Amino acid sequence: MIKRANSTPYGLAAYAFTGSHATAEHLSKGLHAGMVGINNFMVAHAEAPFGGFDHSGMGREGGTQAINDYLNTKMTHFSW
Repeated sequence: MIKRANSTPYGLAAYAFTGSHATAEHLSKGLHAGMVGINNFMVAHAEAPFGGFDHSGMGREGGTQAINDYLNTKMTHFSW
């Protein structure tokens, strides 16, 4: 099921319906989509990151992750 869902060049959102927590976790981790709705269609919220994978976009809008596109992250390691 996941292989078929991931076979398209798009990945904005994916939806699944299940009564199993284990299946929900498996789908959430395996589906190649920017947003995954389990047992609902409401995946876009103003406070949440919005964006997809592959031909559905790059980066995220909204949420705290959106600011990362405007930052230059630097790691510095000091040894004294």
